Amino acid sequence: MLAAALSCDADAQTMDPAVLSQLLDRLQAVEKRLMDSEGALQKTTAELAEATARIRALESRGITEPSIPAAALPATPQEAANLPSAVHDHDAMAGAGPAPKLTIRGFGDVRFGKEAYEKSGTSFALGQMDLYIASKLSDHTSVLMETVFEAGRDNGMSVDIERFLIQQRVNRYLKFDAGRNHTAIGYYNTAFHHGSWFQTATARPFLFAFEDEGGLLPVHTIGLRASGELPGQGLGLQYTLELGNGRSYQPGTVGVQNRVGASSGKSFNIALSTSPDTLPGLQIGGSAYHETLKWTGLQSIDQQIYSGFAVYERGRVEFLNEAVLMRHSQGGRTTTVPGGYSQFAYRLGAWSPYGRVEYINGNRSDPVAQLVLQHPGLRRQFSGGLRFDFNEFAAFKLQYGRLIQTSVPPANLAMAQLAFTF
Repeated sequence: MLAAALSCDADAQTMDPAVLSQLLDRLQAVEKRLMDSEGALQKTTAELAEATARIRALESRGITEPSIPAAALPATPQEAANLPSAVHDHDAMAGAGPAPKLTIRGFGDVRFGKEAYEKSGTSFALGQMDLYIASKLSDHTSVLMETVFEAGRDNGMSVDIERFLIQQRVNRYLKFDAGRNHTAIGYYNTAFHHGSWFQTATARPFLFAFEDEGGLLPVHTIGLRASGELPGQGLGLQYTLELGNGRSYQPGTVGVQNRVGASSGKSFNIALSTSPDTLPGLQIGGSAYHETLKWTGLQSIDQQIYSGFAVYERGRVEFLNEAVLMRHSQGGRTTTVPGGYSQFAYRLGAWSPYGRVEYINGNRSDPVAQLVLQHPGLRRQFSGGLRFDFNEFAAFKLQYGRLIQTSVPPANLAMAQLAFTF
């Protein structure tokens, strides 16, 4: 071997440098493959040791798995390590192998100001602390849950599951949702949920206020939804069909019927929208909602809600416009409650000045307005503000408005808010 090496060394001195370089490269490649193989062997050995230790632990607890057929045994040490034990509990399932991966996001806000017509003065307040949890079960199935922690007027903290549903996507033309969701009435209710960080202003338009905050509309629903695209090249057509429990306006009951439906029938809603390719950023749509309200001691009320919106969001511009008409028929008598808002914002770097005009005419003779509104009648509000995104995940908002309502003095509203996501 020494003689052969000396001979090779002598030949190398006369060998072409290019050939010698190629041989050295090949030698380095072989050496790298050898090192990789050694690393893989060490990893496999460690996995096998882990599986062996687990089997011994099971044996020491007196647990055997005789029912597992030979064909179902894992082919690799890694699969052996992931075998579930025969103890059918949550801990065993958690370590049994691949599981749906949870994605958790949080949203919250802290504010300083005074609420309209509240006896207390200006104070600091916790807004909604929102935990958004999503899990993908498969390529077509997912689950989401939105849980909100918020302070009440009694300073006590409460917890509400605002959205909780399972979604099955068949294709782009059909998707099913089942559970608790926001109704597809108008635009704002499905575009902005419970994280105030998403919305430009400090609060939602009072037309789309939540049920427990004195809102008139059935903002939430429990039931089924089908949605998706509609044929129409370049039109961006979308549809939504909803069947749910609707809302209870019966005094002393919770508005969102999570378990027991107080109405005589179910609520139905259909919504359509278009986002034409020729006008990027523009979205136009509407919805029609129907429910029969009935409870002991009151004649049934036929409720119909019609909405329409025109929204333009592109680049620096946000321009939201919506109108809603609630129609209630009871005993041959019909009353209406119209409402709407218009909001414009323009982004200048991290700064977004905005303004909003909103109104609702809660007819004093309307049976639903009498039950829900603290001050039935015409309500108007003019607001202006400034949003400053001082980093990617937090924003400071400053807003001032004037609220004018029937039978009560006008109120000046000022609010400062820190909204964030984490």
